[in-house]
Amino acid sequence: MSKFAQDSSHHGRTPNRRASEREFTQGSKTMLTCRECHGFYYKKAWHHPVVQAKWGPRTQIAQSKEVMCPACQMVRARQYAGRVLIENVPGRMLAELSNLVYSYGRKAFERDPQDRLVAVTQRGSAMEVTTTNNQQAVRLAKKIRDVFSKVTLAFSYSEEPYLTQFARMKFV
Repeated sequence: MSKFAQDSSHHGRTPNRRASEREFTQGSKTMLTCRECHGFYYKKAWHHPVVQAKWGPRTQIAQSKEVMCPACQMVRARQYAGRVLIENVPGRMLAELSNLVYSYGRKAFERDPQDRLVAVTQRGSAMEVTTTNNQQAVRLAKKIRDVFSKVTLAFSYSEEPYLTQFARMKFV
């Protein structure tokens, strides 16, 4: 199990992405398969299970070692590397904003199996979105700003070693 998944003192945040990827940087003789999302680690990258058929011989796939990928570890532990806080959302726009967030998360996951939405919570006129990748949070915030014209946007970063990206948005 990854170091950051065991340590709960990060209050939901996770060390930077390089630290989470360091666990698998050496490459593996056998293929690794995630027991949660069924993605697989091969040639120093995580791939979707659909692509698995074109990689390597079937015996290598059958002999793969089961682990939990870094993204699944983060989702299970409710840890995140990026957070977008959206405030003062008009009631008539909440459903549209929610659809945008979930469709963006789905498209990000289709591109990279390690880019996931950790949680989407709504409290009154505010919505908080946490992601497994700090740059995913930045791109999501910019997408929301582009779609909804009356939004202010501010970014901030946490200090080392976490490098968590925070985006605060406010409807005006």
